[in-house]
Amino acid sequence: MQQSFPLTGYIDLHAHILPGLDDGASTMQMALDMARMAVADGITCMVATPHLNPLSAWNNSAEVVRRALDTLRTHLNKAQIPLQVEGAAELRLTTKTLQQLQSGYAPLLSHGPGPCRYALIEFAHTGLQGAELFMTELLLHRGYTPVIAHPERIRTFRENPDRLEPFIKLGCLTQITASAICGSYGDGVIQLVDGWMEKGWVHLIASDAHNIHRRQPAMRDAGRLLAAQFGHEAAQQLLITHPQAVLQGQPLG
Repeated sequence: MQQSFPLTGYIDLHAHILPGLDDGASTMQMALDMARMAVADGITCMVATPHLNPLSAWNNSAEVVRRALDTLRTHLNKAQIPLQVEGAAELRLTTKTLQQLQSGYAPLLSHGPGPCRYALIEFAHTGLQGAELFMTELLLHRGYTPVIAHPERIRTFRENPDRLEPFIKLGCLTQITASAICGSYGDGVIQLVDGWMEKGWVHLIASDAHNIHRRQPAMRDAGRLLAAQFGHEAAQQLLITHPQAVLQGQPLG
């Protein structure tokens, strides 16, 4: 009997669903619409990851995230939307990131009892500035595992995909955007991700959802494409098994 890719059970570790905190959901109604769309697509757990960037107005602390998350959960329960939502943040990597994590100002991606402390880290879209490798190595030495958000959208990696290798060798994880696998950023990015898949440099798939129109909370189509090309086991790891491990603070194995 031919194995089929699961239609549900996906864990979305990167989504901008908390209303009014950044460039994601602008209203509670939009957040609820995103949650409904996520459930319809097979997402059972979503981590809300608003931007935390000390260089911008979107400097959402763990306390801000917690309060917004409590409000969203109340509305989800009232609307009877069966989506588990946890809280974290997308941390713009700066010289302040380590201190923000150590002080508890920046929330972790991991919530479980496991020994690993994962943090969702964003580089500048315009490209690497020169200190990223040093700063991620420092995070790792202090016990934090950086999960690099959407490297396929970083100019440096688009121009030279092998520039990702030093980060992989250090022990960083990568999170690829689901819509990128489906072609939203063009064939060049599809080829880029395919190359990283073949090298084992892709660890997680997430939606990076911002609303119901642009970068939607959807993962199933990406999973099916990955399953067709790289096998069902690999696809399931990227959308279910690995995200579950990260959420629980466990090593990927």
